[in-house]
Amino acid sequence: MTIEIQPSRSEDRAAIAAIDGSFLVTEELDLSLSGGVPGYSVRPVTPYRKTYPSADGQPRAKGRTLVALIDGEIAGLVRLSENWNRFALIEDLRVDTGFRRRGLGTALIGAAIDWAKARGLPGVMLETQNNNVTACRLYQGQGFVLAGFDANLYRGLDPASREVALFWYLVF
Repeated sequence: MTIEIQPSRSEDRAAIAAIDGSFLVTEELDLSLSGGVPGYSVRPVTPYRKTYPSADGQPRAKGRTLVALIDGEIAGLVRLSENWNRFALIEDLRVDTGFRRRGLGTALIGAAIDWAKARGLPGVMLETQNNNVTACRLYQGQGFVLAGFDANLYRGLDPASREVALFWYLVF
């Protein structure tokens, strides 16, 4: 198996749109704040499938979409931009369900870190949700620190939403 990371091309749009980034939620993070420092514990929940809208694969004005290929097939992506605070912002990170547990997430995060460092940015930030525990573990394992959360962010889309936005940072 060969993993290759490269910039997306216009001809990649259909393959990018076909990435199945859904996942089965079996646990969620319960968040806390102690002395201004966010923390969490993990609790099991009744399993349900979480699906996000399709990624468009278009690079941002100050950013880039990178795709991960396994043996020439698009298997994941990371969308990056420079945020207003000068941190690199991972806007979207997806690995197709059929290609998980092969190191693609780690490779894509590594590419995002390289992109940020090449631009002289002070670090990388991203937002995920308390129901994406696998992703949270990946980010923490790559050195990201949970720096904040927002319990209302998703209530504009669904007033009954229980999702909590989590903000992770890797400072160089």
